[in-house]
Amino acid sequence: MITVPTVSEDIQYLRGLVFITVRVVFSTMPEEVLFEIEETRSRSDIANYLRAVADKLDEGESVTLNAGSQSVTLDPPNRPSFEVKAERESSSSGRNELSIEFELEWMEGQDETDGSLEIE
Repeated sequence: MITVPTVSEDIQYLRGLVFITVRVVFSTMPEEVLFEIEETRSRSDIANYLRAVADKLDEGESVTLNAGSQSVTLDPPNRPSFEVKAERESSSSGRNELSIEFELEWMEGQDETDGSLEIE
């Protein structure tokens, strides 16, 4: 597997000069997809799925995902990292795809988090 670096550029203007800072991050951890499904659902159906996961998290229980022959059970720690991302992807046809992504992430055996989030 080839790991492609992630590059971000910060441009700062200082007295007419342009400074470009380039950060390169190499990921050494290969990714293994344990479960994946993408389907069109009503907003109400999606809210019900999110509510079911929220209830499991609130009760300190494992989360089991099932779809067809796929199944995985995960046991998030008490304080996983929580990432919320809103994205706009532009295509060459001029149509934009918008998304909201929610991600819980943790190292096996680790129980940490940083930052705070408010959802209105």
